[in-house]
Amino acid sequence: MSRVRGSLASVLTLAAVLCAAVEAPAQPKPLGKVTVGLGVAKTFTFLPAYVAEDLGAWKKRGLEVEIVPFAGDAKLQQGFAAGSVDFALGGVAGSLVAISKGQETRLVGGLANSVTLMGLVAHPDVRTKEDLKGKVVGVTSPNSVTDILVRYLSKKLTGDAERGIRRAFLGGFQNQVAALKTGQTQAFTWTLDGIFDVEKQGIGKFLLSFGDEIPDFAFESVVATRRMIEERPEVVRAFLEGVYEAVGHMKANKEYTLDIFQRKMDVPRDIGARVWEIDAHALVDDGAFNDKALLTAAQAIVETGAITDVPPLVAWVDKRFLPVRWKR
Repeated sequence: MSRVRGSLASVLTLAAVLCAAVEAPAQPKPLGKVTVGLGVAKTFTFLPAYVAEDLGAWKKRGLEVEIVPFAGDAKLQQGFAAGSVDFALGGVAGSLVAISKGQETRLVGGLANSVTLMGLVAHPDVRTKEDLKGKVVGVTSPNSVTDILVRYLSKKLTGDAERGIRRAFLGGFQNQVAALKTGQTQAFTWTLDGIFDVEKQGIGKFLLSFGDEIPDFAFESVVATRRMIEERPEVVRAFLEGVYEAVGHMKANKEYTLDIFQRKMDVPRDIGARVWEIDAHALVDDGAFNDKALLTAAQAIVETGAITDVPPLVAWVDKRFLPVRWKR
């Protein structure tokens, strides 16, 4: 009888161990720590970084990620050059210009394949885009997407990309708002969240969307160093899965997204709701690029004189990790 009891106890113990093994989630392989730079601190397109952090989307894949906002693409590219950034959520235009000058990075995933999310907010005295001729428009930094778009508009309106509309390199959002309020600039370029905020404050008005001026222009992307791509592809894959899991969550959970948008980027919920309705559907689900939009962006950059010719896509875009398929 004692043997039967002993055998039964052993069976029950084994069953308990097996059940525990089944129920316990597998521990991810530690992938170490990386740094992701954000081209600016406050824009809806870069919110997936904070959502991925909040959801633990990177952590559950064994990746520890530090998020560092920069005051414009130029500062972000300096971070890459200094070796302090492994990944970035940043502008396609700034990345292409930097790569053309020898920066060892590549675009590895699309975030927004259109600049419909970008616009100009102007002083109330500026009634039409033609009124911008000879005026000063705020942009973040040289060769950033904001700079390229204003130069493109300047050339389109006046034939002169550099002097038709003058630019002031002012960095982040608060600097842009202050310059518009004090009359140092007559307009500035930003994403819709900032534009709606300025309108709400009564400082300026939404003048135009760049999506109407230059359709099919690739806007924002995920960028990685070539060293990370070649030497640690498993880290790149885990990073991208975390980003696009976050994008999927943002699209499916409006109230959560409005809450974290307010907490992390100080965007009021009423403005966040307007932005979500327009921007959320425009975010790329799986990182897939629109080649036409990439080439249109590159051609626009050539026309502004920032680069001399359009390089082949393989020279600045790496699609080996696409499309990104993620699991919860």
